[in-house]
Amino acid sequence: MAIILAGLTFFVSINSKYVVYFTPDARGVVLGIWTAIFTGIAFAGFQAITNAGGSSAGANSTLGGLKIKDFYVGAAAESALRHNANLPLMLAVIEVESRNRPTPLRRIELWLFRVMPDGIGPKSLGIAQADDFEKSLKSSERGMSEDGQNVSLGEVDVKSIELLAKKLSGTAGEQFGERLGPFEIKSYANRVNKTPQYLSAVARIYDGMHDGEFGFMQNLSLKPQRSTEDDMTMNDSGVAISDAIPIEESETIQDIEQFDANDSPIDSGDDWIILEEIELIAPWAVRYGDKVYVQMKISVDAIQEVKFEMLGDFDGRFVVDWLKVSKERECFKQGLFELSAKGVGLRVSLLSADGAVYVMPPLEYSADRDFSTVESSDG
Repeated sequence: MAIILAGLTFFVSINSKYVVYFTPDARGVVLGIWTAIFTGIAFAGFQAITNAGGSSAGANSTLGGLKIKDFYVGAAAESALRHNANLPLMLAVIEVESRNRPTPLRRIELWLFRVMPDGIGPKSLGIAQADDFEKSLKSSERGMSEDGQNVSLGEVDVKSIELLAKKLSGTAGEQFGERLGPFEIKSYANRVNKTPQYLSAVARIYDGMHDGEFGFMQNLSLKPQRSTEDDMTMNDSGVAISDAIPIEESETIQDIEQFDANDSPIDSGDDWIILEEIELIAPWAVRYGDKVYVQMKISVDAIQEVKFEMLGDFDGRFVVDWLKVSKERECFKQGLFELSAKGVGLRVSLLSADGAVYVMPPLEYSADRDFSTVESSDG
């Protein structure tokens, strides 16, 4: 810059009449200022709409501060279960796409899809930006109008989520741990979009679900409870009632630190075996239609069964219905369970091969939202 300025100064000193070619008039300066102002406003508006600079969770935010509506989270859960897709990974992909394709832009894309000739219109549509949506319209199983003219934006969004689940089919069954590693995330997301910036954005959002400020899939430590499955009784109407108590109210059997590897537990007259606490990722649930989908990946080898109790009151004293799933079931391996949308909440219990029961904090439902997390239930 110093050399350039020195050269310009020398050039002007030789012949000042050439200065006019490098200096704008007053009208041009004013026009440039207003152009910069309007450009800044337009850029700020676009950034606010697309949330290109990141997201923040407020009082009315959805699951974990994501911009995805509860309805679409439920649609993703249903599609993920059907196609054995990794649900948190699907949500990360949908979040990236919805940030850059908010509702107004998706409506414009749908309008262009309707009015423009084949091959010229938008290449992708919907909240998940399915790039083969037009091809899906010609499928006999699409359940939409014949020509796509009467397809609503909601139908397009749900269909795009379904197509995304197909692309990520099998990713839940291929998951070896409770969460995916960054390289695994990018490898799977590469099926959707190969752009490096896109893959990095998906990986960041996925990690934020677990470790972020508004993470709803954080690590949860559970201690073994005294209650076993034999404590399950039936009332006069045939509805199951459990004596299992919440973890925060439970009484520890014995301080594990008092024992070393060669010690034996104190004989209390039963077959209880002292076990250390286990750690896993906190579950969460979302309602979609008349079903509730629970995301809970269990990689603890000692756990043999998981039991879901649909609670009739917030204190867990009445159980409307219950379901038990063994580790041999495909949904157990996938980490996604489908239940009836009954009661006011869920209580999840893990049963080990040694007879120990680990009871999770209840997932309470709300009239204002269609999802429930351990954090939202607590407060």
